[in-house]
Amino acid sequence: DNGQVVNLPGDRPDPWTTGGHLFVGFNDTGMLNVSDGAEVNAGFTVVGNFADAEGALSVTGPDTRFTSVDGQVYGGDGIAHVHFADGATVVSNATGLGQNEGSLGTVLVEGQDTDWSIAATLTAGQRGQGIAAIGIRRGFQIMPQQPQLGVAGGGKGQPFQQMRERLHSGSSS
Repeated sequence: DNGQVVNLPGDRPDPWTTGGHLFVGFNDTGMLNVSDGAEVNAGFTVVGNFADAEGALSVTGPDTRFTSVDGQVYGGDGIAHVHFADGATVVSNATGLGQNEGSLGTVLVEGQDTDWSIAATLTAGQRGQGIAAIGIRRGFQIMPQQPQLGVAGGGKGQPFQQMRERLHSGSSS
């Protein structure tokens, strides 16, 4: 928060185990960059927690691993920008994007051998006017067990296949 940028390797031990919640953009801005084979092990991860918060998470590179065993929320009440690329591995339990009214959760997954494995549900636009967009480019693997879009109270979620087709065709609308 408070504009802090954390880079791994470098700013924290590697591997970095939080043991509990990991917040990026709790009530202000924050950024976490994980690259070059670094590893993060968190309980539950929230990027863009409160309404005025904006968080960014970037996990890139082969042998780079980000694990959130209790799940992830990208855009709880705030804004989240998430990028998985270039052979990184991301593993989580249930994952929510654009969870509450006024929130925004965006995830871009790209690059050969990039793997985002979700052991339970992937929910996009869960409540209110939460909006989630998932971008998909150039050979990756995403494996949600149970995808859900706009599941409660008028939530909005971008259909995965439609987003995939738009990105492959070069259209941005």
